[in-house]
Amino acid sequence: MIWTISKKQLEVKINDDVMEIVSVKNGGLEFTYQQDSEWKKSNPTMFPICGGLIDNKYKHNGLEYSMNRHGFWRELKEWKIVEQNGSSISFIVNSNGNYKNIYPFEFKIKYTILINDNDEIEILTEINNLSAKNAMYFNFGHHPSFLVDKNNGIITYDKVQKFTNDITNDGFFKTNMQTTDTWLNKKMEDIDFTNGAYIADTSLDANEFIYEDEMRKIIMKLNDFPNMLIWSPSNKEKFACFEPWMGIPDVDEKRSDREIANKIGIQSLLPGNSYKNILKIKYIKK
Repeated sequence: MIWTISKKQLEVKINDDVMEIVSVKNGGLEFTYQQDSEWKKSNPTMFPICGGLIDNKYKHNGLEYSMNRHGFWRELKEWKIVEQNGSSISFIVNSNGNYKNIYPFEFKIKYTILINDNDEIEILTEINNLSAKNAMYFNFGHHPSFLVDKNNGIITYDKVQKFTNDITNDGFFKTNMQTTDTWLNKKMEDIDFTNGAYIADTSLDANEFIYEDEMRKIIMKLNDFPNMLIWSPSNKEKFACFEPWMGIPDVDEKRSDREIANKIGIQSLLPGNSYKNILKIKYIKK
């Protein structure tokens, strides 16, 4: 089902079948990629991993599990709406033992999308560990798409950032990954997306990311995130994804134990505790 929230000139549409934003318009101007090319997603959320696992496998307490790239957020089908008004909507899902074959932890997620008084879209995610005695291991991230002008668009941070494209062909990080570029701003035409290549900032300390072209301006608040990736399927596509991540993909050396608790960048949530994350994005029609 498609849900719509709006305020002033902003309109946001959410598809609860895969629980992602599928449209953001300001004054009638679309900002979100409309799945009119080979990539059939718009704003996927990554949970409980970001990126891929070596051989799509990991272990916990001696048992081996399989999980696809970016996890299984899109496969969560038991969402229930709990709050709604004209400019805000909230959903909740409980694992209820339905994912034990791929993820041996019980959890509850509350997912809220709202338009605040600063004309920003806020995405609030609260993840709860429902276990009474065991820690829960997870990562979380956003994969939002934006319509961009790759000839004239410019990316700007509020601080100089270090980037790398020292990444394997399978999208894994290299063990001794090197910084390959350092910049405050960058023209989109100077980023090479050949064969779906991406660049990564794994020491993110900027507070603000800005994309701007002749029609659109996007301002993203990054306070809660240590990593950011910039990706597009190719240089010809008219969209790109600016992705704040809490975690990272596996490194190219196979971990001997593959234990999820030892995965680089993994987060641990104690029994009964919750993790909260807020992403704020401002969409400006020029």
